[in-house]
Amino acid sequence: MPTRTLTNKVVRRWKLRGPTHGSDLARDIERRLPTYCPENILDIGANVGQSTRAFRRRFPRSNIYCVEPVRSTFEELYKNTRRLPRVWQLQAAVGAQPGVARMECPPEASDRARILATASGAGANVATEEVEVTTVDLLCDRWQLSDVGLLKIDTEGFDLEVLRGATDVLRRQRVDLVEAEVAMNPRNDTHVPFESVKKFLEPHGYFLFGIYEQVEEWPSGGPNLRRGNVVFISSQMIERYRSSADRL
Repeated sequence: MPTRTLTNKVVRRWKLRGPTHGSDLARDIERRLPTYCPENILDIGANVGQSTRAFRRRFPRSNIYCVEPVRSTFEELYKNTRRLPRVWQLQAAVGAQPGVARMECPPEASDRARILATASGAGANVATEEVEVTTVDLLCDRWQLSDVGLLKIDTEGFDLEVLRGATDVLRRQRVDLVEAEVAMNPRNDTHVPFESVKKFLEPHGYFLFGIYEQVEEWPSGGPNLRRGNVVFISSQMIERYRSSADRL
């Protein structure tokens, strides 16, 4: 009888943590963090509202704050999201410290706009635009957010700088889940390396929750991973939901 009980417990845990984990973040939150709903979502690099609208559908009770720096893209974002309930928009870039920066804005590819390291770093015949830069810490002050359920970052290689500007809220565990777009291949110089994000977040008490939207190395046709969206979870959340998993 004890053996059967132990086996059933292992089977139930396998179902909870099974091979489907990593295909749908909202579903994984529902399965692994039962009853949890992020009160506030920060969508950094919201583009024209794709992720904001998806968050609105999956988390109908959440407040969503979306931030996009490029003027024309922000106008599209605003048009696409202004009628959604509990959604706020801000035109700004997000980085390690407030200021101004210049962004490269590829024509017909708004989702690949990126902050330039130098003013002369733009590609040939590619438009640039000066943008205001703020930080996650300042955004939380601006919107009076005592906590952030999900901090989603998609900034075309600038994700680590965004995290550096969130040091205060991360240090105080005021963010439950952090999502960033990372490079899984050292030859991918477009995105921040996964190892760099992991090295930054773990000392703040954040550990890997899942890997999503995995993309193979399409430029070279290789079967290895090029990039993915990694989600880290705070130590506080781990402890809060550890007991519910142990009861299975």
